Amino acid sequence: MALKTLYKDGEPLVYGGKTLKVDDQGLPEQEKNVAITENGTTEVTPDTGKTLSKVTIAVDVPASGGTGTDYFKQRLAGNMTQYTDDTSQSIGDYAFYGQTQLTEISMSAAKYVGAYAFYNCNKLATLDMPAIVALKTNAFRACTSLTEFTTGSSFDSRIDQSTFEGCSALVKADFYHITTLGISSYGLACANLETLIIRNTDAVPPLGVNGFGPATTKLNAGTGYIYVPAAMVDAYKAATNWAKYADQIRAIEEYPAITGG
Repeated sequence: MALKTLYKDGEPLVYGGKTLKVDDQGLPEQEKNVAITENGTTEVTPDTGKTLSKVTIAVDVPASGGTGTDYFKQRLAGNMTQYTDDTSQSIGDYAFYGQTQLTEISMSAAKYVGAYAFYNCNKLATLDMPAIVALKTNAFRACTSLTEFTTGSSFDSRIDQSTFEGCSALVKADFYHITTLGISSYGLACANLETLIIRNTDAVPPLGVNGFGPATTKLNAGTGYIYVPAAMVDAYKAATNWAKYADQIRAIEEYPAITGG
């Protein structure tokens, strides 16, 4: 006959100086319902003095994005051209890499865009991601149909190496806040980018020597303009690597039709 020690609050039950034990087969049975709301390991144990006869598990883990291509590709039906996702918060590295059929992406909860996430999505023209916080290297590289990129007030990221390189149709980019890591080499190497809005009010973000790519891009050729808060204009004009664009730096407030004020 197998005996089982009874426990309470993790400690053996003792009565009269003796540890209480019972026939294992004699313990009352118990059923438990368990809700799983996050990833990880959940341990299910019986209450003191009982054995489990049944465990019912309800899984309700919010979707938070994948770490690679499979998570999203499983949701792309055939030649789907429009993708809508209101739950995923993280877009993993290479998630939509080379999805050349996509023309429109709407991901209202997405906060983080991984490296090469949309690389070579060359038909992607419409992008709605109002909650974006951060981008990684090459995230939108070679998205040659994307004409505008605008962030919401949650954006607080560097523009990493080649993030928008080769976005040849991009004419306007509006960033709420670029961090002290700044704009890296070829981060905004976009041939036709003519309106760059940076809304930082605290500091001028560093600009890499080749941040705007080759000499032929509109910003480097002098036919594109950089819009910053009026209080920051002089700081930009004097900052390392920004000074060469002094004649192209304008106050956001003076061009409301272009910047929205």
